[in-house]
Amino acid sequence: YYQSGYATGWFELRGKRYELSGRDWAGSRDHSWGLYAQRAPLHPDPQWLTPREAPAIRQGMRWASWWTTESDSGFYSVHESETGEQLQMNDVFGTPLEGGVDIDASGEHLNFVKAEHEMEFIEGTRILKQGVWRLTDEAGGLWVQTYVPTSSWHPLTIGYGAGSFKDGGSMFTYHGVEGLVQEWDDFDFSTQPYDHTMYNGDVMKGVHSPEYLAEVTTVGPDGIELVGSAHIELFIHAKYDPYGFED
Repeated sequence: YYQSGYATGWFELRGKRYELSGRDWAGSRDHSWGLYAQRAPLHPDPQWLTPREAPAIRQGMRWASWWTTESDSGFYSVHESETGEQLQMNDVFGTPLEGGVDIDASGEHLNFVKAEHEMEFIEGTRILKQGVWRLTDEAGGLWVQTYVPTSSWHPLTIGYGAGSFKDGGSMFTYHGVEGLVQEWDDFDFSTQPYDHTMYNGDVMKGVHSPEYLAEVTTVGPDGIELVGSAHIELFIHAKYDPYGFED
């Protein structure tokens, strides 16, 4: 899925070269999704497929965090129903709570067994302003994390939907060559929500990114406060009662 941590190397943007010096730079990378057969424009026509079964309990919120500090790192994800319950749901992201923390000094891994949250959103949107998570590990220790997003890119351009790529295609498109395909462009996603025109002409109205880079402050069971970085996914697509969101 993702790999998050510290980045080394360099990148160049608008003619300026930036050197990445390990612990001064946080980094996160996604893996290649290959040929993603559920994606337009070559996905099967739904009329020929067995209709999807409507879930008995609909998902209201998905949260996932890949985070790191000087001493600890971890991953956890939380999925809640529309009413805010953490329970098993019949969808691809149906696990109520999974993940934990790796303690660098000892090499110990502790699973999280309880998760509670208080999130703030930019007024009139579903864009995260700040989030506080209280996580209890399997040994009874309490971890309190405060997330403050620093920037938000948008995965519209990486191949999930038709028109992501300049030939109008997506992850499920043969681009006519056997070797590596590279392309790039400049987009300004600094103000969200925003309108975005895909390469096939489709216009996405009033969209914002469900993924964030964030500063995370972690207070562990020992009371020590550490500041680090995190990659967050936060999906609230429809009704979600805890914060008053409707369909």
